[in-house]
Amino acid sequence: MMLGREVYAPVELAYPLPPHETQPLPEYVHNLEQSMVSVHEFQTARKCLSRYNAHMKRGHDVRICQNTYRIGDLVYVLNVSGKKSKAKKLWTGSGL
Repeated sequence: MMLGREVYAPVELAYPLPPHETQPLPEYVHNLEQSMVSVHEFQTARKCLSRYNAHMKRGHDVRICQNTYRIGDLVYVLNVSGKKSKAKKLWTGSGL
């Protein structure tokens, strides 16, 4: 602590980086191209996203409850009057 505050050090000082292995440029480019081709061929990110979307949709659809109202049912009505106050009731009951 210094002057009553926590001293923050850069991450590089707190956790040193692992030793960096250098590759010749042609080998690096070749490895980069191969990794990009493999990602494009398998489309792993797209598959994961589609599975995630299906999972989220299934969870959302389970929680949806479809209410059917008939004429004469009692419902709450949203109060949309222009008067603003902290204690204003947003919903009023006994709406037909």
